[in-house]
Amino acid sequence: MILLFDYFHTASQDLYYSLKQAGLTGSTVVINDDGFLPEGVTSVYSYYCQMEAGHGKPLYFNQIKVPPFWEITGTNGEGEIWEYSEKRAKIFYAEPKHLRYVKNVDWMDKNEKVRFTDHYNQYGWLYARTYFTAEQKATTRSYFTREGLEVIVENFMTGDVILNWQGKTHFFENRVAFLKHYFKEMGWDTSQIWYNSLSTPFFLSYNMPQPGQDILFWQETIGDDIPGNMKILLASATQRTQTVVVQDKATFDKMRTLLPAEQAEKLVYLGYIYPQRRENQNRQDIFIFTNSDQIEQLDYLTTALPNFKFHIAALTEMSQRLMAFDTRDNVQLYPNISQRALERLYDTCDIYLDINHGSQVMEVVRKAFEQNMLIFAFENTVHNASLIIKDHIVPQAEPHKLVELLNSNAGRLTDKVVEQRTHTSNEFVENYVAILG
Repeated sequence: MILLFDYFHTASQDLYYSLKQAGLTGSTVVINDDGFLPEGVTSVYSYYCQMEAGHGKPLYFNQIKVPPFWEITGTNGEGEIWEYSEKRAKIFYAEPKHLRYVKNVDWMDKNEKVRFTDHYNQYGWLYARTYFTAEQKATTRSYFTREGLEVIVENFMTGDVILNWQGKTHFFENRVAFLKHYFKEMGWDTSQIWYNSLSTPFFLSYNMPQPGQDILFWQETIGDDIPGNMKILLASATQRTQTVVVQDKATFDKMRTLLPAEQAEKLVYLGYIYPQRRENQNRQDIFIFTNSDQIEQLDYLTTALPNFKFHIAALTEMSQRLMAFDTRDNVQLYPNISQRALERLYDTCDIYLDINHGSQVMEVVRKAFEQNMLIFAFENTVHNASLIIKDHIVPQAEPHKLVELLNSNAGRLTDKVVEQRTHTSNEFVENYVAILG
C-alpha cells in the first residue's frame, strides 16, 4: 500500500499516526515536501536530492550567508535581512517558530517584491529555490543536492518536470508522470494507493493504467455541493477509488444528504486515533499559553475562581499589564518559559483555557487534548473547536457561564475528558482494522 499525501499538514499527520497505530503501514509519500518530513515519510524530491541520507541540524536564522555589512534581525516570529536601511529578505521559521530555525527566505528587490525564495531543510542546507515574476507569480522551482547540484526543475507555468539523474535527463509532462516514474524506480506495488487530496493524488489514481483498490480520505469540510472530482469517483463503478473515508462526522452526514443512495453507500465515516499521553488527575490547575497580554476575561476569571490555580506561560517577556497578575495568590506566571518548564505544565495541569487572543502558540490546544486536559474556550478566542465539547465554548459576554462550568466539573474532570474524546473525532484501533484492514 502507498499512502500518498499532497501536504504533510496536521490532518495528514493524524491519518499517518492513526494508520500506524492500527498496524496499517506502507510507503508514505508527500508530494509537496517542505524539507522537514519526519523519519519514515519520504517524497520524490527528497529521494532524488538525497535528503533522506542527510545529517546535520536546521540552520539558525543568523547563520544565513549575507554580504559584508548586511544585518540579520529576528524575533520569535520571523526574521529580516537588511542592507543598511533597505530590507532585502524576509526569513520564515520552521515550527516551533521560537527556535528560529530557517525554513524559507524571501529575497526581495528594492521595491520589496519577492524575486526568489530559498528553501532550507531540516539538515540546514538549501534544497530548493523558487523564482517569481514581477507580478509575484511563481514560475519555476529548482531542487538541489547538498553539494548544490541541480537535480530537478519544475515549471509551474507549463507543468512539466525535468529530472537530471545518474547521467541522464528525463522529461515529464506533469507531476503525475513524474510520480509514476518514481514509483516504478522504487519498485513499489501500486495496486493500493490511499490518498487525501483531489489534486495531484487524485489525478495519479485516476490515471493509473492497471486496476487497483484505492481509497480517498476526505479531511475537509464541504459546501452546498460535492466537489467535481469526487463526483467523478462516486458516479463511476470502474474507477480504482470506490471508497471515500470521511474523517469529520458533520461533513459525512451532510455529504450523505447530497448524494444519491447508491453513491452515498461508498462513503464511510472514520475519525482519528489521537495519542493519549497521560490520564487526567482531577487537579484544579489551569494552563493558559499566550503570545500576548490579550487574555479574554482574565481579571474576572481569576477573581471568580479562587480555588483554581492559573498557570500562564509565554515564550517571550510579558507586558506589565500581564505581570500585574503575579500578585494574585492563584496565579503563577512563566515568562520566557523553558522547554522543561513547559513540559512540566503539560504534565501537571488538568484544565486548559483557550482564551488568549491572537494566534495559537505551538499547537497548544491539540497538545492539551493529547494530555487529556479538559478544554474550555470563549467564542471569540477558540482556536480548535473540533477538539472541544460544544457546550464548553461560551460567549465572551457571559464569562459567568465558564465559571459555572469549571465549578460544576471540578472533581469529575476524568469523566468529562472521556466525553470530550467521544464528542470529537476520536477513533479506536478496532474500527480502523474493521473498516480498512
